Amino acid sequence: MTRCRMLAALAVLAVLASALAPSRPALAYAMTNDMELVFAHYHMAIRAALLCRGVTPDDATWRRWSSYIDRKTGYEIGAGARLFAIEGAKTDVRIMVARKGCESGGVGDLLKLYDQELAGLAKP
Repeated sequence: MTRCRMLAALAVLAVLASALAPSRPALAYAMTNDMELVFAHYHMAIRAALLCRGVTPDDATWRRWSSYIDRKTGYEIGAGARLFAIEGAKTDVRIMVARKGCESGGVGDLLKLYDQELAGLAKP
């Protein structure tokens, strides 16, 4: 095999290897997506408590909830993703409550999460 052919073969192998290997940003984004789901789930629980139980948090309570959720998600969620997740959570829970009520399984699970992890933070 000539030197030119060998270099060409190595170049082709390098291109194939880089095309087939997973890239780090894609893996990091998948992890961020998981954290976005966790973030949204907590905000769905808060929204369920607001709609079904009439919880009226003050600014200090929102700060405690935000700090708690940030710790749970490893501080990975950016501002744009936060806004998108919160708005989506608000809409989803509003629709769930309107269609199925506060006693439905899905809303009940959210209220259970609120009771177990977030309700204690609402009390100063």
